[in-house]
Amino acid sequence: MKRVLALAVFLVLALAQSPLAKLKAALDLLRGPAHQGVYLVQVERPGSTKTYRLRVYTDGERAHIRVLEPKAEAGQAYLSLG
Repeated sequence: MKRVLALAVFLVLALAQSPLAKLKAALDLLRGPAHQGVYLVQVERPGSTKTYRLRVYTDGERAHIRVLEPKAEAGQAYLSLG
């Protein structure tokens, strides 16, 4: 199940064109049934790449996202409503 979800996320993100469209597509996938998980997000910029490890809890409408790595940003949390 996790592999299917990861493949779906990868395909949606690969097919999306702009960064905003990629973010919207990823958030739309998270708005399914309630679940929790740990996700790796790789941010690529010209000359650098940064990998984030995020713990996500969602009830289908709201999502709580906590940064686990990198250490410099670990502990930050975000709440997405709707």
